Amino acid sequence: MGAALSMNAPVRLLVTAIVCGCAVANPAACRRQTMSASPPRFLTTGSGFVDYWPCFSPDGKDVLFSRSFDGGRSWELWIVEAEGGKPRRLAGLPVSATRANWSSKNHLIAITGASKAGKSGVWIIEPDGTNPREQMSAGLSDRVFYPSWYPNGNQLAVMDGRDLVIKRIDLGVKPQQIVSVEP
Repeated sequence: MGAALSMNAPVRLLVTAIVCGCAVANPAACRRQTMSASPPRFLTTGSGFVDYWPCFSPDGKDVLFSRSFDGGRSWELWIVEAEGGKPRRLAGLPVSATRANWSSKNHLIAITGASKAGKSGVWIIEPDGTNPREQMSAGLSDRVFYPSWYPNGNQLAVMDGRDLVIKRIDLGVKPQQIVSVEP
């Protein structure tokens, strides 16, 4: 994460919109645009923790996010209703959980799970946080991040930090495949 996160200032998870009507030739066209006259609404608020990496449930009713109480050294998964409310912690996981991605096809959640030894891998959990399982595959390093579901719900695209490429993990028995190549 770089510098330690401050635990002194109040932290808020905020829904905003950035509209980018820019073409590659005109990046100056990117702008922040007000979507409505109403002010933004905080979904989480408080002090003593930080909230990162929001992710909507497939039905759009909930927002899943990672929360840290120790300045970003460890993370837990929490969920709050999209309209706001009291966040609740998902079941405890054996790893620090970040960068959640919720599949609209199979309703499973993929996360980056970091161990206390500093190794990162992809984990799959149920929507209530139960049944955590690490996705191990030949050809993946111990620095795998940013899981993103394929639309079919049977595969994940991940970034392998050792090889600095995007790889596909098939949740069946097939070995991983590289889907990007270094320039």
